[in-house]
Amino acid sequence: MSRASALRGSHNAMKKDITERPETVAVGSNVLAGTDPEKILECTGAMIEKANAWVNPFGDGTTGERIVTILSDRIRCYYSFMTDFLVFILAPHNENVWY
Repeated sequence: MSRASALRGSHNAMKKDITERPETVAVGSNVLAGTDPEKILECTGAMIEKANAWVNPFGDGTTGERIVTILSDRIRCYYSFMTDFLVFILAPHNENVWY
């Protein structure tokens, strides 16, 4: 839930003392309220009033696109190299010319 609230841009007051996602607490999208009813109310009220001006700690959501771009560029480069290499190897050569 803590990761999802940070991704959605919503606030979250967690009823626990520790979290597996401390980065969400660090940016302010989540707060650890614990199990004390008064502290839960206090933290919930603070999160309702809080603006969601944090930066998503899990990236900008375009990692997949960047990976595809990098892989396609590398594949394109590899095929271009292999094509040039094969053309060179398979082309007739003059035996008196050093390459």
